[in-house]
Amino acid sequence: MRQLVVVDVDGTLLNTRGTVDARTREAVQAARAEGVGVVVATGRTFGSIRGLLQELSLTLPAICCSGAMVRDARTAMILYHRTLSRAQATVALNGAARIGVEAALFCQERVLFEPSARRIRAFFERDGADWEQIADLRAFPDGEPTKVLLTGEERPLESFIREIGPGIEGGRVVWGYDRVLEVIADGVSKGEALERLALWLGIERQAIIAVGDSYNDLEMIEFAGLGVAMANAAEPLKAAADYVTSSNDEGGVAEVIERFILGQDGHLSRP
Repeated sequence: MRQLVVVDVDGTLLNTRGTVDARTREAVQAARAEGVGVVVATGRTFGSIRGLLQELSLTLPAICCSGAMVRDARTAMILYHRTLSRAQATVALNGAARIGVEAALFCQERVLFEPSARRIRAFFERDGADWEQIADLRAFPDGEPTKVLLTGEERPLESFIREIGPGIEGGRVVWGYDRVLEVIADGVSKGEALERLALWLGIERQAIIAVGDSYNDLEMIEFAGLGVAMANAAEPLKAAADYVTSSNDEGGVAEVIERFILGQDGHLSRP
């Protein structure tokens, strides 16, 4: 019996207009009425999804910052937080400056970037996160950051992976989605956070459905008893998934809930 549905946000729960369509909203509420928990797992900060949690009346902890943080959906209390060291973040920021890609620093709910980072600014204006500009990102405030986000053209980002990534000891570089890289601590992933959350909730992995579209969804899709990739997902996710559902503009999350929780006829296909 399925007990938990874990869904990515961008490209999965949200359509390309950045909203939850009526069918998906109704399916989420129907799942909750059946006693099935619904959890959001995102690369975003908690603050940028708080309105979404309220819109869908979700009360279970949310997985944020690609698994580096888990927060209580009702109180915003931090239940788990795995940070980068200042040294790891500095290596990443220096490397970004040398390679020529824009960077942002996540410090819990603060997102910091330099005034010249126009692509980053546009990214976070769409995201809805609270952001601040500082003159020199490498002189960031005291404390250890949650992650570094990088964006730019594909070739410089690939150069960052090859040339800078190996020098970030104890950290890892992963693709977030199109032309976005994330630098996070070793061991951090949505899958690792989901495993922790399942243990806290007393839910076996076979009772979990995980749905996503991006590379940072891979570990949670592999961990869940039923891993589902969106039709708009990256090809490696489709290959790793147990099923492939429709796209985020075609109610893919609703189809998963309708078929595997509500027992209705869905339109899933094997990859």
